Amino acid sequence: MQVDLLGPLGRVLREAREAAEATQLDIASRAGVSQQVVSRLELGERWPEIGPDRLIDAYATECGTNSLELWERAIRLAGSEG
Repeated sequence: MQVDLLGPLGRVLREAREAAEATQLDIASRAGVSQQVVSRLELGERWPEIGPDRLIDAYATECGTNSLELWERAIRLAGSEG
């Protein structure tokens, strides 16, 4: 079974960012990408060309969590939607 994580991951990242009261620009600056890259990921439109790891690490740092927790939340969300 193949699970699409793009949409669930985008939702998890957006929720974590908003809970931390961070902006998309905060995340983009930390990851070294444009705000548009962050927006597309949060909307579940497109994986970042740099790969997700650097961007998710930026979310984790900005939001006071770790990247593994963000991935796990996205996987759980994807499982509950499937």
